[in-house]
Amino acid sequence: MRVTVPWRRGGARRGLDPYGFRRAARALGWDCRVLLIAERFGQRLRGMMGRDARAAVRSGLVMGFPRCSAVHTIGMGCALDIAFLDATGGVLTVYEGVAPGRFVRCADACAVMERVSGTEPFGYWALGGIVC
Repeated sequence: MRVTVPWRRGGARRGLDPYGFRRAARALGWDCRVLLIAERFGQRLRGMMGRDARAAVRSGLVMGFPRCSAVHTIGMGCALDIAFLDATGGVLTVYEGVAPGRFVRCADACAVMERVSGTEPFGYWALGGIVC
């Protein structure tokens, strides 16, 4: 899995898992080949919005939001799978297929992971050219 923190000088940090995202991805059984960690406000606000859903599924893209206990799907063009994590990367709650225009939270969460929903083979082909 490649861990990417895109705003760091010198490129992406690789091999780091300070928030337990790798552990959570393994526990969830998610295909997480690319983990994009969103720490800044703009990155958090945008999240998966505007990303090509097929490309996200094909690349195994998962977004991680440290220090977060709530997310929205306002402005999204596709459904998301959302997992709330504790401080060690343990999975607290999972919401699958959260439709656009929704708001979900978990008061005890320390971090959140999200991916495009429908990453199983049947869902992949159903995505077509949808842009989130």
